[in-house]
Amino acid sequence: MHSFASIGTGSKNSQDNSASGKYPFFVRSQNIERIDSWSFDGEAVLTAGDGVGTGKVFHYVNGKFDYHQRVYRISDFLGGVSGKYFFYQFSRNFLARIELLTAKSSVDSVRMETIAGMEIPIPPRSEQDRIVVAIDDVSELVQSLKLLIRKKQSIKQGMMQELLSGRTRLPGFISPWKLVRLKSVLQFQVGFPFRSSEFSERPVGPRLVRNRDLRSDDSVVYYAGSYSEDYLVTNGDVLVGMDGDFSPCVWRLGIALLNQRVGRLRVGPNADATYLHYALATPLKEIEAETGATTVKHLSHGDVENIVITLPSVEEQRAIARALLDADIEIEHLSSRLRKTGCIKQGMMQELLTGRTRLPVEVAQ
Repeated sequence: MHSFASIGTGSKNSQDNSASGKYPFFVRSQNIERIDSWSFDGEAVLTAGDGVGTGKVFHYVNGKFDYHQRVYRISDFLGGVSGKYFFYQFSRNFLARIELLTAKSSVDSVRMETIAGMEIPIPPRSEQDRIVVAIDDVSELVQSLKLLIRKKQSIKQGMMQELLSGRTRLPGFISPWKLVRLKSVLQFQVGFPFRSSEFSERPVGPRLVRNRDLRSDDSVVYYAGSYSEDYLVTNGDVLVGMDGDFSPCVWRLGIALLNQRVGRLRVGPNADATYLHYALATPLKEIEAETGATTVKHLSHGDVENIVITLPSVEEQRAIARALLDADIEIEHLSSRLRKTGCIKQGMMQELLTGRTRLPVEVAQ
């Protein structure tokens, strides 16, 4: 790499930052801070030299900036090398290279010689530029989707604050809200301690809903034994994890069994479960926050059933739930599009940056 670029490090420390600084300040993090000084002006690629960001933090910048003493700057590109093209190649391959050289999956530092010795495939400049344009286009789409999702999430948060407090009423609703204890409108059903000897990773029965499954879907476990249908969960059920994170969620992954340490809201005629999914988020967080830092909090029947909230009529609950659910569905669709676009970007980079797929040369008319 030293044949087509120079490598240097910064001279600043983290405490040199300034929240109102005029220039970007690059530290060993993906977050870009601000500073009142600049030590470099031009096109450069930056990466962390040590810490948890080693091999994972990359920045492309073109202009005035300053940087931490343990941040490497690669710049002054020669021989027809595009800095942006190098950024895409370097950020895609560098972690694998240093893991290979150190024979470790967790790398906490990297030496300048490791960067200097890295080989980069370089096509003609015109092809580099076409590759950069293609990747930039999909990168801009990814960024615009992220910004749109954040905007929609902010709008939904504002809707929740207004609608769940009664400060804003949906058209047609004027009846006063009533103060109720939740045990008067619901029953909190706790899951069953199914036998672990009957768990299976093969789909030989209903899947189990465990506490961890409410936050991620990394691994799916099925239950091959006998069970009572009283514990069957279906789409639309509102579930609450009873260990750690108590945030309620709406189950949307098909028929499953309610395993222990997961609870379900079983509502009566005067409550809507989806409305309570939104309305209980804050009270359950408050219960969670009451736990000391060294104590593991376990949610109980009483914790949920003794919560006191103000409820509108069930008709207004359902109308509010539909409005918030529509907002959630829109965010989910955008999030799905973001994931697919991210996969397209990764596939495109894999093809274009290895030369397996070549972009055609534009012919002047």
